[in-house]
Amino acid sequence: MKKQLLTLLFFLSFHYTHAQVAICQYFGKNASDHKLGFETFAYFSIPIDKESYTKSVVIELLDVAFLPTKNPEPVGETIGYLSIKAGYKKVFSDTRTGFFIEPQFGYADVINYATQGGDTRSGVAVAMIGGYNLGVGQKFNSLQFDLKYEEDIAGANYTVGTLGLRTSFAFD
Repeated sequence: MKKQLLTLLFFLSFHYTHAQVAICQYFGKNASDHKLGFETFAYFSIPIDKESYTKSVVIELLDVAFLPTKNPEPVGETIGYLSIKAGYKKVFSDTRTGFFIEPQFGYADVINYATQGGDTRSGVAVAMIGGYNLGVGQKFNSLQFDLKYEEDIAGANYTVGTLGLRTSFAFD
């Protein structure tokens, strides 16, 4: 019975899980000391309206960004974050194709090389995402392009703001 339940949960998670990759730029204190970074994330998108799929609750389980520095030894520099967020996505059309907006709020760990081995502080993550969702195919597959601004606040020298260009293909 446990094996069947785990198998069912595994297949249901594929129905709602999406993974994406993004290119992001660091904003804030010492932003000129950073190169272009990258971000990867996985999230659940659970539709609220089963007729048009234009409203959904989003749970971003894992959002990890690496923000490389131009300096070979980034002492005192923020180099990344890990966040877990929840949000609400609204597509502004009667179908799943159209412009959308998605505010998010959650928890973040910000990584800073304040010491030789690095240091991590916990804080709050706030993000605003806007973009275009394109319904593809007969099922509810979608191609998504968006721009995301995220602010992870974990105290002095542990606050990072990023602007990311993201794309994904979701198999539903």
